[in-house]
Amino acid sequence: MPELIEAVQQAVAAGEAPAVDVRLALAQSTDTDLLAAAGRALAGLRDPGGELRPVRLLVLADCPAGPFPDLLRAVLVAAGARPEPVEPTEPTEPTGPAESAESAAGGLDAGFDAGLAEAGAELVVGLLDERYFLPDRFDLTDPAPLGPHLADRLDRLAGLAEAALAGGTDTLVLHTVPLPRRLRDTVVGLRARGGLTRHWQRLNAGLLDLAEADGRIEVVDLAGLLATAPTAARSGATGWTDAALLLLAQEVRRVAQTRLGLSRRLLALGPEASHWPVELGRCVKRLAEQGIHLVPTDHHTPDPVERVLSERPEVLINAAAFSRRVVNWAPKAGNLRRSAESLGLGADALVFLTESDFERGHVAAELPEVAVVDSGGDPARLVDELLGHGWFDLL
Repeated sequence: MPELIEAVQQAVAAGEAPAVDVRLALAQSTDTDLLAAAGRALAGLRDPGGELRPVRLLVLADCPAGPFPDLLRAVLVAAGARPEPVEPTEPTEPTGPAESAESAAGGLDAGFDAGLAEAGAELVVGLLDERYFLPDRFDLTDPAPLGPHLADRLDRLAGLAEAALAGGTDTLVLHTVPLPRRLRDTVVGLRARGGLTRHWQRLNAGLLDLAEADGRIEVVDLAGLLATAPTAARSGATGWTDAALLLLAQEVRRVAQTRLGLSRRLLALGPEASHWPVELGRCVKRLAEQGIHLVPTDHHTPDPVERVLSERPEVLINAAAFSRRVVNWAPKAGNLRRSAESLGLGADALVFLTESDFERGHVAAELPEVAVVDSGGDPARLVDELLGHGWFDLL
């Protein structure tokens, strides 16, 4: 989408934040090349109007960072944040290429040891791979001694995380690491291979436990995400693939979006909601049970809609689930704006879910800050379309 990159470049050249519809288009893109290009263009972003939430950001890479800093910058701006790069206090030699101002000049250990948290970063992201944890050599026929080594490396990382938080970092984001298939398959003994896998799963469980120990730490389960995503984790013998880095960048964006109060709180439902596939209805009901406000919209008088929502047993979302009901013949955009205002929210807190091309186009034109999601098409993808972006994430 060259026109999208051109819009980003024009905004940066004009010394202003990209328009809200441009940011929303970036937010809904999964094109790694486009987002990396957008991230590079956004390196000189200024925001004199204060449209974006500033966040002081430091990326520490203990492995080749590739396009990760650019991808992260693009998705953060798309979410409504403005990353402000923080430089390390004591630069050291890198262990892998750092490709932008947000990448620390040192590796993960060196970065934390040099007191990078004292630079005032609100958000610190640690990018690492299996080499951070593995010894240079170990006995492939007997991986038992590997367990204590991995535990020591995890303890080391936990200590560094604690020091970083004590130095003033608001949020530290780490991630689990998949066991590379090439390493697993190199172990030809079935029992030895099982032992290696067991030790690695304990390592990742320990990483996830870091977030339980301190609420300022977030650990992205990248290993789990890569197990279910159509994304190869590694590029040859070294480095993450761009697709894996984008997956991680999106998860970091979800953390930042939530911490900065940029998540969406209101889901407006098109008139076809009563005919949704069961799984989508259950999904929306679960969102309501977790505090997401639901608003139905329909071009009818209220009474028939109330009866459908209240009296039909096959409708999973009944009238009690809705925070407000907007059922009239007025234009959707005005109704949605008033619904948000009645709940003390802005239009940028809204997601509008409908299969109507006309209604989606109308709302997108009148309220470009509203995230519009198509509820038509393949039922199997609808839940992913609604939830995959993380619009509604909470702390």
